[in-house]
Amino acid sequence: MALVLLEGLDRTGKSTVASYFETLGFEKIHLSAPPKGTTSDQYFQDMADLLSSAANKDIVLDRTHYGELVWPEVYGRKSLLDEEMIDALRDIENAVGVQRVWMTDNAIEAHWKRCVDNKEPLNKVQFTRARALFSTIAHKYGFEPITLQQFVTKYPDAKDIMEQLNAQALEAKTFLITGSGDKQVVTEINTTQEPISSTASKYPQKTPEQHKLEVANVINDILSKPILKGKNTIYSDLENEIRSFLNTKLGKLLGGGSSETLLNPEEIRFYKEMYKRAIDKGAK
Repeated sequence: MALVLLEGLDRTGKSTVASYFETLGFEKIHLSAPPKGTTSDQYFQDMADLLSSAANKDIVLDRTHYGELVWPEVYGRKSLLDEEMIDALRDIENAVGVQRVWMTDNAIEAHWKRCVDNKEPLNKVQFTRARALFSTIAHKYGFEPITLQQFVTKYPDAKDIMEQLNAQALEAKTFLITGSGDKQVVTEINTTQEPISSTASKYPQKTPEQHKLEVANVINDILSKPILKGKNTIYSDLENEIRSFLNTKLGKLLGGGSSETLLNPEEIRFYKEMYKRAIDKGAK
């Protein structure tokens, strides 16, 4: 199975490219900003579960958790993800197979004008800041920078599909016609729906039992092969701790009772400490 992560500013073609992958059989999921009141641990667990589900199906994400490294800086709020959490989520991405794509536009002023014309909720300073931050994370975390035009060149079969999508979008628009003859005025009525929330869109048409089974399958796949590559006693100890942790998680999933699969605070602290220890040992 495959996971495609699409990031970038508004009006760069992310949704268009996501729709293209949808025609190839990918499940398209649009992530909006985390709902107000979401805790850091909740968001981390939500994203870990979502990324893990790509082990069993092809998923394309229109916006991703990497936005937590951009938008909090732009709008002045605290990020829900720290570096350790990002690194842990990247391990899941790599395990399921990932393609990271940064949708950009080299014509900066034309891009800004599209944002203004479409009433995107950011000013020029925020636009410039967000663009710089996306460039930084793209290079740091291995996102392939690509424009919509370059994408169509790279995937020629996307051109016809995108033209069809544009035609469908035009047909779906609503227009108000007033006056008559030479004084006739045609006005487009904005009927754009609000973005689907990350909570509502993560597992469409999935029962809690189906989601638990997917997570259990991912854990079972991890446990079926060596987790760490090192061969000394430190790696062995960490391997045993990880397996114990995952087996406990698997037991909770398969043991019935509550359908809630969030890690508790103690488990979150254990996971983060375990990951930090592995990184520290690897650096030595």
